[in-house]
Amino acid sequence: SSASCIVLLAEEHGGYKMKNRLQPDELIQLVHSAKNGNRDAFEKLARTHLRSCIGIAYAILGNMNDAEDVAQDSLILAMSKINTLSDPQYFSGWIIKITRNQSLNLLKKRKHHVLNDEVIKSDENNYEKISARNDLREAFKQITPLQRQVILLHEHEGWTHPEISKILEISVEACRWQLFHARNILKEHFNITSGPQKEATNA
Repeated sequence: SSASCIVLLAEEHGGYKMKNRLQPDELIQLVHSAKNGNRDAFEKLARTHLRSCIGIAYAILGNMNDAEDVAQDSLILAMSKINTLSDPQYFSGWIIKITRNQSLNLLKKRKHHVLNDEVIKSDENNYEKISARNDLREAFKQITPLQRQVILLHEHEGWTHPEISKILEISVEACRWQLFHARNILKEHFNITSGPQKEATNA
């Protein structure tokens, strides 16, 4: 679907598959162990959440190298502050929020937002894949960073609107509207870009 473009683009560039959440009981147990100094427990938390952190950073920054750096820095920061997390069940939202804040801070330091400055390597034997990837890049540019975050968290991380609203610090209604608006923009984009191809095929 058109709403899949953000995560597909992130996976295409970085090789990351999204949607890898721990079961609630396991998550709580790992957080308690990490708070008690168990490094293996935190490493498992980090491995499980790395992809989500990269995804949300990429949705904001639009650059995979920066997203990977921010995600790793955010996990290191979380490790140093894990004892400040009062309720272990909220670890996932907590680490996503840390990553989001770190990403926004990086944007402020830049003073301008470059949507995507990555170079796509050409492959003459794989034209269709390159064309599809370029189309995803164009779709990526059509929606705002906030809309990309909402789509990523809702469509591919399986978060509810109330959960997302807390992380992004917006109302549930605003969250629903951002998702609705983004879907319409992406649907229109893909309908327009696929139109000429369909006409050519039918000609």
